[in-house]
Amino acid sequence: MATTMQQLTFISPGKVEWRETKRPAIASASDAIVRPIASTTCDVDQAIIRGQTPFNGPFAIGHECVAEIIEVGDGVSGLERGDVVCVPWHIACGTCKNCQAGIPASCLATPNAAMFGLPIGGDYGGLFDDYVRVPFAGEMLVKVPEGVNPHHVASFGDNVAVAWEVLKQHIDRVPGARVLVIGGSASIGLFVADVAVALGADVHYVDRSSRRRELAKSIGATVYKELPSPKMGDFDIGIDACVDPESLRKLLTMLKPEGYCESIGVYFEDVPFPIFDMYMRGVNFHIGRVNSRVHLPFILDLKQRGCIHPEHAYTATHSYDEIVEAISASAKPLFVRDRITI
Repeated sequence: MATTMQQLTFISPGKVEWRETKRPAIASASDAIVRPIASTTCDVDQAIIRGQTPFNGPFAIGHECVAEIIEVGDGVSGLERGDVVCVPWHIACGTCKNCQAGIPASCLATPNAAMFGLPIGGDYGGLFDDYVRVPFAGEMLVKVPEGVNPHHVASFGDNVAVAWEVLKQHIDRVPGARVLVIGGSASIGLFVADVAVALGADVHYVDRSSRRRELAKSIGATVYKELPSPKMGDFDIGIDACVDPESLRKLLTMLKPEGYCESIGVYFEDVPFPIFDMYMRGVNFHIGRVNSRVHLPFILDLKQRGCIHPEHAYTATHSYDEIVEAISASAKPLFVRDRITI
């Protein structure tokens, strides 16, 4: 067996390349070695490549994939070589106080914010790599159900899980809620609209991209190029998926009293808030990293039942050999390769 592999590495703005590195091996009985078979960029990956974040290379990039299991440690049960699994973006033990409380992105057994695809909390590689070591594999990895195309769920370990996390709890409280989604990034706003419609919400979607507006309309959302007039009435839930401070400010003023605003982009600088208006309305605002592992069984069930269609957000499909040239050629490229365990 080869002792080295290729790792997709972010070098500097506009530049990624394959680099040869040591192939990971089982280091603990709870580990698994997986091989990504469908990977895509999340919205933050594209911002990194464009040089719009404070992260400096070189480092292994990528944290959205579906993978085949190549090897499992002696302490892993319920998983075996050849299983096709979703891989959460974050590293989590599954048993600490925070994991048991449903916030595995803040796992107490790992360094703070430990993840794939960014050198934060350790170096776990990226989910475009030839091979990846997954710690706590029995707790982290979730099998893709029968009948679900693995290529369609490459984003479930991050961006699609975001949509479930920011919507389900609120729509449970307000069935049929009026939801305003401000899109503008490659895919995450579309994923939110898709899940919101599946959960029975009245979805309104804003985006300057005609392509994304058409996709949102086909999902069942009412679409706009610009923010709708406040005269339309207030919304129960507002979703900021645009990473635009001015749009966020407007969104915060368009909610019903005690309405909910979820910000799912990543702001790298402070932004102003209409704090007095929020105070008078009683706006509930939340921002934070998604606890993907908790939500994977639920969103995979939605997909298995045909309730959501996140594959529509992918803008092009390529082989892994084309990653360097194609990773920034479209907004949400999907990279696929054949399995070696069948």
